[in-house]
Amino acid sequence: MGMKWIGLACAFVIFAFGQTTAQVKDESTLLRVGASSPDFTLNNVEYFRKRELSLSDFRGQHLILNFWDLSCSSCIKSLHKVDSLQRKFGNQIQFFPIGRDLFTKRQTLSARDAFEKYRKHWDLRLPSAYSQSLSGQFQAPYTPYFAWIDEKGILVALTSTAEVNERNVKLFLDGKLSFDSRDTDQIEIPYDSEKPLLLAGNGGEDSVFLFRSILAERNLRSRMSAPGFITTFVNPFSGRPFHGATNMVQVNGASLGSLYMMAYGDTVLQSPASYFPNRFPTLENFYATSSYGKWWPRPLLELRDSSLFDFDPVAGIHSYAYSLCVPPDRASAALLQRAMQRDLDIYFGYHVSIQTRSMPCWNLVADSKAHKLLRTSGQKADWNVTMSEIKLMNVPVYGLIARIHQLISPTLPIIDRTGIAGHIDIELSGALLDFDGMQKELQAKGLYLERGRQEMRVIVISHRTN
Repeated sequence: MGMKWIGLACAFVIFAFGQTTAQVKDESTLLRVGASSPDFTLNNVEYFRKRELSLSDFRGQHLILNFWDLSCSSCIKSLHKVDSLQRKFGNQIQFFPIGRDLFTKRQTLSARDAFEKYRKHWDLRLPSAYSQSLSGQFQAPYTPYFAWIDEKGILVALTSTAEVNERNVKLFLDGKLSFDSRDTDQIEIPYDSEKPLLLAGNGGEDSVFLFRSILAERNLRSRMSAPGFITTFVNPFSGRPFHGATNMVQVNGASLGSLYMMAYGDTVLQSPASYFPNRFPTLENFYATSSYGKWWPRPLLELRDSSLFDFDPVAGIHSYAYSLCVPPDRASAALLQRAMQRDLDIYFGYHVSIQTRSMPCWNLVADSKAHKLLRTSGQKADWNVTMSEIKLMNVPVYGLIARIHQLISPTLPIIDRTGIAGHIDIELSGALLDFDGMQKELQAKGLYLERGRQEMRVIVISHRTN
């Protein structure tokens, strides 16, 4: 897919982003979409007609393998999603989750234990199997990852969870599903986050500049990642700034709303403050400073037509890449924000104001029981969080709020109204990725999430009056 670039400020560039890619070197191990699927064997299968299965057992039936583990919440949520599709399409197709245990330095996290908790909570009607190696056989670069195998045993597609939907399942059953852009014959265009975009072919063709900003439609092949706010903070572990360099801002696949949040919002962490004593002392100040609950997490649109803010990350609709480089000797978060504000104003032309408004939120409140029940025993601060368990020892309440937000990703900020001044000890176990499941476990500890209002700073976007 091509990519149009719109250069702003001192470097003005318009060009097409080509399709040049490198070939995978080892052709003998190449997994090919459109060819026969690798054979496989599954042992100790549960909630299915057989305990041992291979690819031949699915001959004549459409099959989607769902590789998941405990490394991210989207893996667990994918189970709920495919269960809904399994119920809808019934015997026309078989969804098959394949879990993988996660090993840490401290413990082994069992995929089966997590599946059982959510199977009961969501009443899942899916089979299950577990393998540490099968995802590697299908060359899964991440999880959740899906292998689409048709009734003849042909590997039709390899996708993320975003493509697993009713429309694509119907196309799959009709033999019309195709994801050409995900052909595994090719790899992504090389990109090094420590170098400016386009320099020496980094992410595209070369360009010479002294000062530069570029706004582009998202490139589906070249990927970048960065925090959702402007910072010149240097990660003490890697020794590198979060944006690649202290004089740069680089993001890809960003919504227009997130670009305005970066340009006009606070220059500290937007997610809840985290508590990392003992384990990550060098990051403690960075992660303990947050605009969460102080700034509304997205722009407020007062526009007649807000369609440019409609964001589809899978299709790349209204999805942008942005790169900014300023002189290193003048670099600061304030300068980067001013330059980015100018660029957004030049290209989109909206009026932007920062206002204080009463906005909806979730209040975390505590009853009298919680103040006594959760009081810390004073042991060394520690924490352990999985998809179905939270264990916190000697942490402030904001540390608990960070873990709640991490698991259920509420659309409204969570505000501490507990009145608990000291540190707490707390253990929660259950279907914690589900809001009702989280609420149930919190209530057992005397804590409640209740709707409320909070004064926050809000980025308001409107049309210019002139």
